[in-house]
Amino acid sequence: MRTVASLFFLFISQWIVAQEFSYVDLLINNYDNEYETTLAIVDTLNLDDYSIYEQYRIKIAESAAQYGINHDAPAHYNRLLELKKSCDPQDLKSLFYINDELIYAYFYVSEVPDGFMDLIEVNKKIAKKLEDPDLEITSYLYSTGYLIHNNQYNQAKNELWKAREIAKEYNKTEDIFTVESNLSVVYQRQGLLDSALIFQKKIEKYYSKIKDTTGLYGNYNNTGQVYKRMENYEKFLEYTLKAQELAPDNLDLLNLINNKRNLAEAYHYNNKYKLSSELFVDVLDNIDTINARQSENKIQELEAKYETAEKEKRIAEQETKNEQNQKVIIALIATAILISVIGLWFYNNQRKKKLLVEKEKKLIMAQKDKILKEQELSTIDAMIAGQEKERKEIATELHDDLGSSLTTMKLHFENLKRQAAQQDNKIYFDRTEQLLNDTYEKIRQMSHKRFTGVLASKGLIPSVESLAQKISQSKELDVEVIHYGLDTTLENSLELLIFRIIQELLNNIIKHAQASEAFINLTAYEDHLNIMIEDNGIGMNVVSIKPTDGMGLYSIEKKVENTGGTFEIDSQPGFGTTITIDIPL
Repeated sequence: MRTVASLFFLFISQWIVAQEFSYVDLLINNYDNEYETTLAIVDTLNLDDYSIYEQYRIKIAESAAQYGINHDAPAHYNRLLELKKSCDPQDLKSLFYINDELIYAYFYVSEVPDGFMDLIEVNKKIAKKLEDPDLEITSYLYSTGYLIHNNQYNQAKNELWKAREIAKEYNKTEDIFTVESNLSVVYQRQGLLDSALIFQKKIEKYYSKIKDTTGLYGNYNNTGQVYKRMENYEKFLEYTLKAQELAPDNLDLLNLINNKRNLAEAYHYNNKYKLSSELFVDVLDNIDTINARQSENKIQELEAKYETAEKEKRIAEQETKNEQNQKVIIALIATAILISVIGLWFYNNQRKKKLLVEKEKKLIMAQKDKILKEQELSTIDAMIAGQEKERKEIATELHDDLGSSLTTMKLHFENLKRQAAQQDNKIYFDRTEQLLNDTYEKIRQMSHKRFTGVLASKGLIPSVESLAQKISQSKELDVEVIHYGLDTTLENSLELLIFRIIQELLNNIIKHAQASEAFINLTAYEDHLNIMIEDNGIGMNVVSIKPTDGMGLYSIEKKVENTGGTFEIDSQPGFGTTITIDIPL
């Protein structure tokens, strides 16, 4: 049952709720495939000997064996609903496990299950109450799978970043890399191949560190396929060869054929046609071996049923036809390969001619883009600097000139008030004093309001979205803003600091990154604000950056550290840049 359900979560690593007792473990491990064995074990058990939680798990295993996918999936689903009704609402661990099984049962009851996300949200809350990070991460990964299935990639990334935060909080290194592996898949689905490669490289380092050759084998194959989509055929060949070196010895014939086919394709794209042809022939030979085995089994079945000489003759004739068909198929494949090689040779010659013309066009366009970007940056900087200067001057004049004059006037007035002897004059003094106080307070409020600038009238999120819209209108850089949980207004000085940091980082992207897309993610938690700014530009070598030439990054890092926050840069040359900032609230 779980095997079928996992097709929906193809890219998600499976978490299994922790098993604690041997008999129950035996049931859970057997109910998917060995139904009669599971029912036989249940008959030998006395449920009174087990805890309430274990009893529910035994009942689930019995139900899956009796009404499994190979029998009656709706009956199993209804049985789970009955168990859920009988479950004590305070028994959170049992309730989580029943919901977990319901999630799988949904796949066999309805193609697009209603209530699927509701179950996952319930399990998220249960896991949080139980303070069990493994169960919480599992729930986020389930919701991610559903969102990707519905092409909701940005929401899926938000779920994965939350799961990564939990894994980091509890120092679960393996879970961190599992989540990042899923992030790589999301970026691949979005076509952001540079970002996908960044995570593939991090996973490669992790598997190398723990010496997991099986993990590296799969990672190299996946990385090679990404490079193939990027049309970087040299890297495609490099990683395919690395995967070949680490291929497990116990691979079945079908996987061996797939490996050889990938390598033959890589050689073909790198103009190594002889090696490619040899491997394709080897693939065909292996396919012949599989066909031969299948034919042999058919012959044995026929010989067992038919023993006459005439029927043996028919079998021999059938074999002859199969061999002829195989030869025809091999000839067709060989012809197709030859035609592909010739076509590729002609294509390469034409492409070389076009490249010279395209290079000249790119140089002209690059110079034009550079001029436009510089003009756009100058305009934005001048506009913001002018607005801030004007506001600061007005605020200073209100506070320093009029404010100090009113303060002095108030002191003189208080002296006059103390010297007044008549009771009738005191009323006028009191009223005049109240007017002075009101005027001073209004000037002070105007000063503070003007000093905070655009954020005072719009707020942080609208100001960031407005900035992103202005930059995107240039058609040179598309900036997308994604925010979650930031429903309340922050303290003015903190909002201004965050806005200035985002503004400086976007300026850096425009000046240096040569990017076409940028994403601003702002996620508010109970005790901190997470800001992630990523681009698909040329990236940089983080190790070589010095405080003096860090394009403003060093000063931004210091500002973040002064708030008690953290500042991280994740970048490599050629693979874009991701900057993650956490600021306490």
